[in-house]
Amino acid sequence: MEFFKFSLIATLITVASGIVMWRFAENETTYSDLYNEGLALYKKRQYHPAVKEFLSAIKKNPGRYQAYYNLGLSYLNIDKYDKAKESFLKAIELNPADIDSVFNLGIIALKNKEYEDSLNYFKKVIEANSEDSDAYFNIGYIKYEQNEFEEAKENIEKSIEISPEKTDYKMFFIKVLEKITDMQIDEEAVVRLLEVCNEVLEIYPDDEELVYKIAVTHAKNGDWEKSVRYCERIIAKNPNSARTYGQYGLALYCKGEVNKAIEMYEKALKLNQNDPITLSNLAFAYDKIGDKESAMELLKMFIKTYPKHEMIDLVKDFLKRLTNPEEENA
Repeated sequence: MEFFKFSLIATLITVASGIVMWRFAENETTYSDLYNEGLALYKKRQYHPAVKEFLSAIKKNPGRYQAYYNLGLSYLNIDKYDKAKESFLKAIELNPADIDSVFNLGIIALKNKEYEDSLNYFKKVIEANSEDSDAYFNIGYIKYEQNEFEEAKENIEKSIEISPEKTDYKMFFIKVLEKITDMQIDEEAVVRLLEVCNEVLEIYPDDEELVYKIAVTHAKNGDWEKSVRYCERIIAKNPNSARTYGQYGLALYCKGEVNKAIEMYEKALKLNQNDPITLSNLAFAYDKIGDKESAMELLKMFIKTYPKHEMIDLVKDFLKRLTNPEEENA
């Protein structure tokens, strides 16, 4: 019992001493102490406490731009964009050469979808540093969002040239190039798309999405043999990929292997019945081998199931020609 009481008393004394020392230390805390504590909290991703420390540091010394900059970063990470913007603007006011704050103002404008303001900020960053790959990338991203795909391509290509190690740039570049090649067959864009896909594939050799993109791009380029090869690569690892069987069937059909294409289309539909493109392709394949009854049955199913599909007029016209072949020969 005595030992317990002694321990309790000792504990109370220790706590009390700690309180006295803490209050004394608080009175002597400097700007650097508060600023460094804010940085430590920020690195731990404790952004709300970091905000408090940076605000306290600013109160101690309102003339230091670094505290405003890091305060802005903290606000940015908790989605308080207006306060982040105020902080970065104040940092620039104190240090006009603070190009990092200009960059982050571009990020805030981008998050708010204020694209023109964002573009202007990133262009200022590039004026100060022509090798800032992040600024080029963000300009490319904005241009993509504005459907200006050629400008997006130009800027993201530049960002990759400066920082070829950044895989995220290449992944988005693939998206841009796909959009360009979807709009029209641009031979140069197709070649570049395949190059970038294969570069990223070296880093992520098991990325099914990348392999599929390569299969589709080879098909766009009319290289059905390579499209088949990449489809087979996916199926070897994932025999339940419906879209790959659909693409595989298309490549085989275009190679002239219609019966095998039908087999792949049927596998695709078995895995995913809600695939209008594969359904129509299977109908066309059946017609190709002379099985008009199966083709018409599938076309009717398409019309019933997908009455508003973009291919509906084509399907209706094809069914009409199969139903009344004499009209076509008239």
